[in-house]
Amino acid sequence: MFEMPLAFVLLNVQSGTDEEVAEKIRGTPSVKEVSRIYGIYDLILRVEVENLNEIKALVESKLRRMPEVKSTLTMIAAEKSLKS
Repeated sequence: MFEMPLAFVLLNVQSGTDEEVAEKIRGTPSVKEVSRIYGIYDLILRVEVENLNEIKALVESKLRRMPEVKSTLTMIAAEKSLKS
């Protein structure tokens, strides 16, 4: 069975813009979940795509071009697991 690539993208955004950025990202087909987090980064996205080029396009063409986004960190999952 073919598994779609899974990635997590961390976003650091300008102070006070986390909800605005989250709303802009919600509804993007490959973004399955957007959560606010505490720490160095402000938002985490769970991304599922058909191929790795789609992750590149999302990060480079959409996320990094948003003026509120200061930095990103993309982590591609080596293996998916449903076990806890």
